Amino acid sequence: NGDWTPRSGERCIRMLLEWHPEMDAVFICNDQMALGAMKVARQMGRQIPNDLAVVGFDDIPESPYFSPSLTTMRQDVAEMGRQSVKQLLALLNEEKLESGCVVLQPDLIVRQSSVME
Repeated sequence: NGDWTPRSGERCIRMLLEWHPEMDAVFICNDQMALGAMKVARQMGRQIPNDLAVVGFDDIPESPYFSPSLTTMRQDVAEMGRQSVKQLLALLNEEKLESGCVVLQPDLIVRQSSVME
């Protein structure tokens, strides 16, 4: 449980590694928390990705510049907006919706934080 900040990533990974020292991979719900998690994991003696693979979500512009660069999931935010507006306009015009749920496939951006050297 975190508040989407690097500090909460630090706090969460510390607890996880203390409770589950055998853990060798973690998926973190956003790249900011992943940044904090990688910092603390290294402080706790983990080598990323050899001891702990780290994957974030969002693909923020800084993700390639983390050390190591962060593997992350990229969501097409523009398409999310288009689909949301399309659904909203259909509701406002009292049209029948094609589907109650729109699923957009994210892209996995593989970088150094999850690939053993």
